[in-house]
Amino acid sequence: MTGHWALMQDSTSARINSDITVCVTTLDRPHCAQRFIRSVRARYRQVGIVLVSQGAPHPVLAQTCADEKVALDVVDHDAGVTIARNRAIELASSKYLLFCDDDFMFGSDTDLEPAWRIMEGDGSVDILGGLLLDLRDSNLQMRVRRWEKYLFLDTGRGILVTVPIDSCAPQPRQIQGHCYFDTDTVLNWKLVRRALFDRFQGWDRRFQCNGEHEDFYLSVKARGDIRVAYAPSLLVCHHHPPDRAYSSRRQRQGGWPLLGEKWQIENYVDVADVPPLRRFSHGQAGIDVNELNHPALMANGATVAGSGRFDSVMSEFRQEQVDAGQARLRLAARDSTVLAPPGTAVSIPVIVESPLRFGCLAKAVRPHLACGPAKPEGGAELSLVLGRTPLMQDVSGSTLQYVTIDVPEPTDPLSSGVDIAVRLWTESVGCWGQGVRLRVEYGDAALVA
Repeated sequence: MTGHWALMQDSTSARINSDITVCVTTLDRPHCAQRFIRSVRARYRQVGIVLVSQGAPHPVLAQTCADEKVALDVVDHDAGVTIARNRAIELASSKYLLFCDDDFMFGSDTDLEPAWRIMEGDGSVDILGGLLLDLRDSNLQMRVRRWEKYLFLDTGRGILVTVPIDSCAPQPRQIQGHCYFDTDTVLNWKLVRRALFDRFQGWDRRFQCNGEHEDFYLSVKARGDIRVAYAPSLLVCHHHPPDRAYSSRRQRQGGWPLLGEKWQIENYVDVADVPPLRRFSHGQAGIDVNELNHPALMANGATVAGSGRFDSVMSEFRQEQVDAGQARLRLAARDSTVLAPPGTAVSIPVIVESPLRFGCLAKAVRPHLACGPAKPEGGAELSLVLGRTPLMQDVSGSTLQYVTIDVPEPTDPLSSGVDIAVRLWTESVGCWGQGVRLRVEYGDAALVA
């Protein structure tokens, strides 16, 4: 019986690997994309991965794709997330496509089998979203992020209203013990039938950033023949590095007026909290809907312990893991000069190299990339810290990280720039390993290579 069960498991794994292609896009975040790929491969060595880069990928990322058998394709720089995702659809031919963002991480709890079984067992479901857990801090606390909503569009009044499905105590469906709930929207962490895109256009390529998510699901609901569901058992971790250059792009607002014009919407009411529920059978009295909801519907914003969920790429650092003399840094960019005006922050990709893997999480001993004005002898004056950025993934071989530098005001009015030293640093030890130098020239624009 044990042998028969093992054969069944092997057969299921083979089906999952052949039926699913992971689709992800990236823009100027090679450190995130590399971490994502490593995390997927730690859990699924054979599943297909398609990465579409908006602009030429960094050589280290390109090499990671080659080593990990990732299909890499390129569209124009900053072409837009919609163009990149639609390109991924063109490249993938498997039965199901798993859409992800580049700052996701597959952890030890990421299991594609329940979602695959739901899709196999219920042919009416076209889109199946899952649960996102945000990494909040270095103490491994995770925060639940949910965006499963019902959409109500009133074009006559120009109003779009979104309401959490939890507000209505949705009844779960089950397949082989795995529950799922009907919804109109899910996050960009979803398993989708590839055949859906034979009858549905996908993302409207006019949306570069923002508004494309709401537009996608308004288009889905307008058709009436596409079913969306949510399965809490489909779990992934999320960690958004505080990259200020990327954040400024992410906050562009051009998509929202386009959304309003396209759907004749003037006002958008997004109900965030779950209000009391009234049921006709209970009369006027309001009911605490959380008492009625299925336990799988963890509340948006709930905090859960994160230990062990993402140990494939983010594990605890211990000083004895690595010989400090063997670790070294090098700049990811060819040019060691960066243009940036004083008083701004720039994010610089850095490659951390070590012959041994070491972790990136812990409390007092957590490794950071620390930077300060360079001393003439080559060290860093870390009493004048210009930035300390914690490592965002475990180090193994050549690993892309980044350091955020707060560009100082010139101490000399005639100064044209400042030399910066970057070192590995922990609170318990201080600087260790071999550092790297770069120069910040005072200019009008920040250059992030």
